[in-house]
Amino acid sequence: LILENPAVTQLANIPSRFTSGIENIPYRPLRGISFTIDYQFTGLNPTGYHISNIIFHVLTTLLVYAIISLLTGKSRVAFFAACLFAVHPVHTDSVAYISGRRDILSTLFYLLGFYLFLQSRNKDKPGLLIAALVSYLLAVSSKEMAVTLPAIFFLYDCIHNLPEEGSLLKRFSVSLKKVISRYGLFYLFFLTVAILFTCYKVLFKSPSTKMGFYGGDFFIQFLTVGKILVHYIKLLFYPVNLLADYSFNSFPLSQSIFEPATFLSLLVLCGLGFLVVKLLRSNKLMAFAMIWFFVTLLPVCHIFPHHELLAEHYLYLPSFGFVLLVALILDQLLALDRWRYAVYLIFALVVVLLSARTVNRNYDWQDSFTIWSKTVKTAPNCARALSNLGIEYYNRKDYAQAEQLYQRAIEVRPGQDKPYHNLGNIYRKKKDYESALVMYQKAVQLNPESCTHYNTLGHAYAMVKSFDQAA
Repeated sequence: LILENPAVTQLANIPSRFTSGIENIPYRPLRGISFTIDYQFTGLNPTGYHISNIIFHVLTTLLVYAIISLLTGKSRVAFFAACLFAVHPVHTDSVAYISGRRDILSTLFYLLGFYLFLQSRNKDKPGLLIAALVSYLLAVSSKEMAVTLPAIFFLYDCIHNLPEEGSLLKRFSVSLKKVISRYGLFYLFFLTVAILFTCYKVLFKSPSTKMGFYGGDFFIQFLTVGKILVHYIKLLFYPVNLLADYSFNSFPLSQSIFEPATFLSLLVLCGLGFLVVKLLRSNKLMAFAMIWFFVTLLPVCHIFPHHELLAEHYLYLPSFGFVLLVALILDQLLALDRWRYAVYLIFALVVVLLSARTVNRNYDWQDSFTIWSKTVKTAPNCARALSNLGIEYYNRKDYAQAEQLYQRAIEVRPGQDKPYHNLGNIYRKKKDYESALVMYQKAVQLNPESCTHYNTLGHAYAMVKSFDQAA
């Protein structure tokens, strides 16, 4: 993104960001432009890039405060939510590493778009919707996950206009007619933009390298998504065991609906669905907060399979719904005078504990060695972490430890090519060219599209004097 990307160095390259992408990197021009601006001030010193991430995170937090102030009319509720959003440890996965800026920027402009939308409704100023559209375009040019913003607009309008009396179906029918008759053209335009963008990303320029369903079966994938959603909820309430990587096999796929973890997850989700239905009558804003969480997660719920099964940085945008819900619950508890001081005390303690966990987690993100060491410690069966930690030991010339980690990665996931290639590098360093040759051959067999594998295989053939093969 930065070190191997010459486009970062020149401001003159900014216009081309919108017309051309970088090979093997998703098309996210706004993130690239922000890196170019950072480069002008700090060059390749990472400090400046980290400061920018923190500034964008602070701006996003201020928007959380502003939006919830508009929604509730209570600065106390907005303060609770903004504090939780600012210090939550799950956000380290977005803020602490530089490329995670995609999540911060997309959420910043997503929330700005929603803020402008609310202001247009409150002040009856349709012109603000043009600014909301611009903000939406900036959000999706930072990350594809922002595509759901028109759906959030629509759901907010429908929930806000729900009548108080009648069955839920009848109330939604009345609200839907009112919203479509009043704002039909607006939603037609916004939804058209969203659908076109989705089609482009799915059919022509997909950010995913995943082909086919997880476990080779739609039903397994569907059950696994249920487990993932409940895991996300658990992380928001209890962010203790954090992982930089959830790839094979650190988060096992579901195998059956009767598997305890899978069955319990589906029960939890059904319970939450029932709660949303109840809240649509008694507390519409709480219901909207819960709906926000699930709707904003839809793009990464494997409707179209994605190469990352799950990731903590996916929670950056959905966590707005979580902090809004918690803040609303705290506000209701404060209405009971006997609980007032206990609520303030517990909230302060929670903020301190979350802050301490965030500070502690930042040490894990210090460099590649620390983050992959921590990941292997937390998830010993994470094949990618084992392989990446092996690379770190290789770079430190600790070949014995690197070899052990590569072998373990192969045991966990035999079908991956990189550990074999990396083992070949170790044997080549040891001048054991015959063993290196076997490893490189295996890497090419597993990934016959890799130029690097062919190049190193050719080098190994040259070392054993098989010059025709090397050529």
